[in-house]
Amino acid sequence: MWRMLTGALMSVAAGLVGAADVSAVPVLADTMRLTLQQADALLQSRNLELQLGRAALAGAAAEGVVAAQLPNPSLSLNTLAISPSSGIGSGRLWDKQVDTSLRIDQLVERGGKRELRTSAAQMGIAASRSDLAELERQQRVALHAVYYDLLLAQVRERVGLETVALCEQSLDEMGRQAEKLSSADYSRINIDRLKALNDVRQTRAEREKAQLILAYSLGIDGDARRIAAADGWPGNGKAEPERSPEAILETRHDVRAALARLDAAIKIRNLARAQRVRDISVGVQYERNPAGNGNTYGVGISIPLFINHSYEGEIERAEAGYLAAQLNLERVRVLALGEVARAHSELDSAIERVQRYDTVLLRESHAAAANAEDAYRRGAIAVIDLLDARRTLYATRIEAELARSEHAKSLAAWKAAIGERGMR
Repeated sequence: MWRMLTGALMSVAAGLVGAADVSAVPVLADTMRLTLQQADALLQSRNLELQLGRAALAGAAAEGVVAAQLPNPSLSLNTLAISPSSGIGSGRLWDKQVDTSLRIDQLVERGGKRELRTSAAQMGIAASRSDLAELERQQRVALHAVYYDLLLAQVRERVGLETVALCEQSLDEMGRQAEKLSSADYSRINIDRLKALNDVRQTRAEREKAQLILAYSLGIDGDARRIAAADGWPGNGKAEPERSPEAILETRHDVRAALARLDAAIKIRNLARAQRVRDISVGVQYERNPAGNGNTYGVGISIPLFINHSYEGEIERAEAGYLAAQLNLERVRVLALGEVARAHSELDSAIERVQRYDTVLLRESHAAAANAEDAYRRGAIAVIDLLDARRTLYATRIEAELARSEHAKSLAAWKAAIGERGMR
């Protein structure tokens, strides 16, 4: 009997030192098995956050069109010299004794205002484009995190079910020889079985939560309960950047967005200063005067008078915006460097933990559990010692999967931090 149990334990342990075998994960018959590549494609096409980001970019592009437009001319039609005493005369409308003038006025911007406004808008478009790329990077990091949460829940559920099966097999064998075995031993193993069942149920709740979050991210909410992670854990290698920190910063989209906004702030500041260069309005007029000189023409020009203000408030506001853009760029650079350093540190720590589990902890736990099974079969230890060895193995396997999950997330965050598209 105990040789059978020992063999079952060792078969459960086989292959668990390396990556998880997700093909053994219990899922529904109509499961939607998604690889990371497939999930990324759905993210690009259906993620609501990215769609909002693209709408914001389209709005910025429209602002660029508005900024480049010339001011529209204005058309005015006036009727003058209407006498209350003599009236407007008889005959056709064209023969009435009134003056009629038709005038067109065009604002002429000076000081390079249109060019500055257009340049500022173009910098705003560039910033919005970088914002969208940064949003995509963040959404992809979040996608990897929830994908690996789902994979972890699947693997933990499998480990829990294997533990339940091992306990049930032990109980079945003990039931056949109940007259030779203690009922207390039977109860202790049954308690461990029930605890494992509780863990399985809790893990299923975590799996369902991860499925819902992943489904929202991919825009497939109706298929949430069908989603299953098809990929396994990534390799335990570490990718070192071949670029300096400054070179990494130049490729990061959040830094590029801050740089574009600084350039836009410079243009806006120059545009505010250019308000002190007076714009002029040029007008052309046609006037019909049937009672006087007949049809006449005229031209006009209007110039604003800077009597009440000279755009001091607009200039100060633009200066404040320029200072804020400078500080924001410095802040983004510091945060980006901090993210790179933190991601590197977390990845190093995760790699060490996974290696420790793969090379020592899992092997030792499997060996200890197998030895305990054999010792219990020979009557050398009590059932409580056997259960303690099984619990240690179960806990170690779960902790190993947690370490692999943290490593997978850290690797994705690290590659995203240094601007690598591929996160596998």
